[in-house]
Amino acid sequence: MYQLAAQQHCMGGEQVEQLVLVSGDTDMTPALEAIRADFPYLRIGIILPHRKGLEDRAAGSLKKNSDWMRNSISTDELSAHQFPERVPTRKKPAIKPDYW
Repeated sequence: MYQLAAQQHCMGGEQVEQLVLVSGDTDMTPALEAIRADFPYLRIGIILPHRKGLEDRAAGSLKKNSDWMRNSISTDELSAHQFPERVPTRKKPAIKPDYW
């Protein structure tokens, strides 16, 4: 995320206006803080990848460094945005588990 913001800042032309993180991982906090400090004009959104009904409380450090936050993803949204059953890699293909 930081690298994308920095590249866009240096290149000029059409700029990224918003970054969206789909994660509840607080390990991303330092990156969000750096983006806030160096690119304060960028909007930051966070989507916590929990299904409705299984919502966790958002970590304060993520919420503090975002402009907006969604606390869940619907089952329909999850279904509509799945990887294929098999994803080719340089080695053996990654196979999506049945429970996904």
